[in-house]
Amino acid sequence: MNEVESGDVQRALAVLGQLRRELEGAGGLSDERRTRVLAEVDDIRQWLDGGAGAVRPERTPGSLEQLALEFESAHPAAAEQLNRLTTLLAGMGI
Repeated sequence: MNEVESGDVQRALAVLGQLRRELEGAGGLSDERRTRVLAEVDDIRQWLDGGAGAVRPERTPGSLEQLALEFESAHPAAAEQLNRLTTLLAGMGI
């Protein structure tokens, strides 16, 4: 991986960390919804880390954008992090 790609991955991982913290503290999310979204965040993180057995997540940037729209009014900080993540992943060609 070249330096630009490595920097992009590091930025995406940082945003994923921020998003995880926002979601963990977000009120108004059912436990089921929170668990599902956090699992998706972890899947993306594992794939970006390139860990053994990492499988590209099924979520697409379009579905991440949809999730951000769902969170926009009730969880604006999480929506902002999702939008940042979508932009970073798109810039990486993902």
